[in-house]
Amino acid sequence: MFLQWLMSRLVLGRLTTEQAAQIYIRPRTCLRRGSVTDELTAQADSMHYVGAATWFVSHTWSNALADTLEAIIRFFDGRDDAATACVWLDFLTTPQHAIAGPSKDSSWYMGVFRSNIARIGGVLLVVDVWDNPTALKRAW
Repeated sequence: MFLQWLMSRLVLGRLTTEQAAQIYIRPRTCLRRGSVTDELTAQADSMHYVGAATWFVSHTWSNALADTLEAIIRFFDGRDDAATACVWLDFLTTPQHAIAGPSKDSSWYMGVFRSNIARIGGVLLVVDVWDNPTALKRAW
């Protein structure tokens, strides 16, 4: 699973997803200004990590990335679909670079997320604090 490989290569400590994106993701994808997924598919030795998503992972960018990745890995540990599961994680599948031009309003993003989540099928919600989860305080 790519997430296990990713965890073994990055020094995450308590970096949040936002911090890890700034330190690792943006510099790694800056030349093409694409996503990690784009980078993986551009190389023969890593393209096997990319496929049609079977699980949408909802998480917060303020949570420690190591905790989020560990929660996903534990979720799939021992599951029958673990070998074929392909997760959609926004910081890996969406370019983390500003795009010139007019920005889209929140209703456009909600429509895109809604239709893509429905197409993907499985949803995994990673929460940070059990009794007051940040992920349940937002629009999606």
